[in-house]
Parts: sequence; C-alpha cells; structure tokens
Amino acid sequence: KRMNLGNLYMGLTIARIRGNKMTISAAGMPPVLIFRQKEQAVEEIILKGLPLGGQIGFTYDQRIIELAKGDVLLFMTDGYPELFNENWETLDYDRVKEYFLESVNKSPAEIIRHLSDAGRKWQKDQSQNDDITFVLIKVK
Repeated sequence: KRMNLGNLYMGLTIARIRGNKMTISAAGMPPVLIFRQKEQAVEEIILKGLPLGGQIGFTYDQRIIELAKGDVLLFMTDGYPELFNENWETLDYDRVKEYFLESVNKSPAEIIRHLSDAGRKWQKDQSQNDDITFVLIKVK
C-alpha cells in the first residue's frame, strides 16, 4: 500500500509444509482444496484476507493444517472457478471440486490436464477473462 500503486492489488497464497503440517495464509485468493485420502472427500480451506496493497495494517489469518499420506492439495487462481459458459454461468467451486475429485488418483500433470480440459469444455466458445494457474501437491 505504501508503494502508492493506485488501484493495483495482488492476490497471494503462502504455504509452508514441514513434515505433516502445512502453515498457510492468503490474501485475496480462492480456497485451497484438499482431497483427504482417508475420507475420500474434498475439503475447502477458506482463508479470508484482503489482496495485498488494499489496506495498511491489515492482519492476515494463518492456519496450521494437518496433512496425511495420500492427501492432494490444489491451489488455484480465481480465473478457473470464474470461467463463464455460453449462458454466462460461472464454473464455480462445486464443479471445481467435482472435477478435482474425478482425477485425484492421477499424476499431478494429469490432474491439471483434466481440470484444464473440463474448463475448456465448460466455456466452449467463451473467451477466458482472467489468468488460470494451478499448483498441485501430492503428500507422500
């Protein structure tokens, strides 16, 4: 904020993984999705925080998350769940979780390919309005 960049803001997720614990904080980013191997379900880690550059002195939440062997973490930018189809409906997080769950047993590259293909199928001829970035981590 003190850099005086006007209306320029930045979303950011920071995660540190040590052993079976992940410490995570976010600024203006979508939830992190975690496929929990034990429960065979997708969990949303929602961290509310203003984008960087929005307010001086804002305190960002930090959480410590336990991870287990076989868990799969999906970090993404908001461009993916906000993809529009021809009816101007967004892909949204429920569909993202479905697509993620369909592919969790594949390699990281195959999971990302599956998500990308599903997004292209959803949007059909609509143009992409925002960046899409995925980071995928499989816990060994």
